[in-house]
Amino acid sequence: MRVADPVLGYVGWVLRARALGFSNITARGFDIAQAQIKRARLAARNLSGLPGVNLTFDVADLADRLPESDASIDLTLCLYSALSHLPVASLKDISTEIARVTSGHFITTVRPVGSTPTAFFDSVENVRRLKQDHVRDRCEIDLSDGRRLAFGFHLFTAVELRNHFSGCFDIEDLRGLTCSLSIYAGLPVEPRTLARR
Repeated sequence: MRVADPVLGYVGWVLRARALGFSNITARGFDIAQAQIKRARLAARNLSGLPGVNLTFDVADLADRLPESDASIDLTLCLYSALSHLPVASLKDISTEIARVTSGHFITTVRPVGSTPTAFFDSVENVRRLKQDHVRDRCEIDLSDGRRLAFGFHLFTAVELRNHFSGCFDIEDLRGLTCSLSIYAGLPVEPRTLARR
């Protein structure tokens, strides 16, 4: 199984794939943040030694052309609202590029319009103020320790997400999930899209 994992951080899927019988797993995880690469390498330190598991981690941007050749990836994961941090105008090009390298399935998770607010990097209990500006696609968070975070963040509708990917993938499933699996405190797994080529 060949996997691309943009905006990595959670490598538990490797264990799930092994449990499902996949004996050869080659995966490239990437993120724009060197800190996330370090986190992923630390999280994967025990997995890399498993027979048949080959994991690499790179600093790269999902908005750039992917180095993988056409249809060379069996599964592309784009979890933890990675798409929400990208300019909405770029999503058509990004979905086309993901489709170019993906021969199998694409799974993404995003935060939907109307979802429960989250502090992303800390627990909600430590938030003094959280503002999601839907017009500017911007989130501002003031934490109780004095830190202030502000970043681009888009909340999706199901129709919008389907429109961005239906031209490149056959959408198999589009639904909200209610699990609370997290790589960050307070960050639940979001609604997902499962699509195949």
